[in-house]
Amino acid sequence: MSKIGKIFQTLRNHWKKSIFFTGLTVWGTHYGYGKYLEFNLMKAYCQEALKYGEEKIGPMETARHVTVLLNPVANKRKGKADYEKYCAPLFHLAGLKVSLVIIEAEGQVKDLMEIMDNTDCVVVAGGDGTVHEAITGLLRRTDSSDAIRRFPIGILPIGKNNSISYKLNSQIYDPRKDKKQKFLPKVPWLS
Repeated sequence: MSKIGKIFQTLRNHWKKSIFFTGLTVWGTHYGYGKYLEFNLMKAYCQEALKYGEEKIGPMETARHVTVLLNPVANKRKGKADYEKYCAPLFHLAGLKVSLVIIEAEGQVKDLMEIMDNTDCVVVAGGDGTVHEAITGLLRRTDSSDAIRRFPIGILPIGKNNSISYKLNSQIYDPRKDKKQKFLPKVPWLS
């Protein structure tokens, strides 16, 4: 009983240190648990992407080609790092030929979408502004009605607000409730 009494006496004498290290332990546990969930989610997505990557294609077929329009300044200049960490591995595991175009100026996405050709899909990685520019550029084409069918647009919500992505996927991702899984929507069996 005297050992327990000494522990409580030490905690009472050094209460500031006790509070600090308790808070640090709680934060570290929360951070570690978040990283654990993120790892499991990425593992599930990688396994799903690998299924597509293992599909056989005929000798006369070419690999599916995806053009990624990346806004590197999205989300306080974390856009490129987020893309490389979360999205690029999934594209490569799926066996897609990826052409990465890094956007350097405002309005460049519109210009690129007006002349876009030789791709199976366009993926816009950025915030709402980047998505708006891509759709505007696609609609400004002379063959816009044909281009809309030829170039499906994917959205990687690596911006700050991502309202468009939220509206399109409201059952998958709610930014008001779940800030941690911003780039990776919930998988039901991991929740």
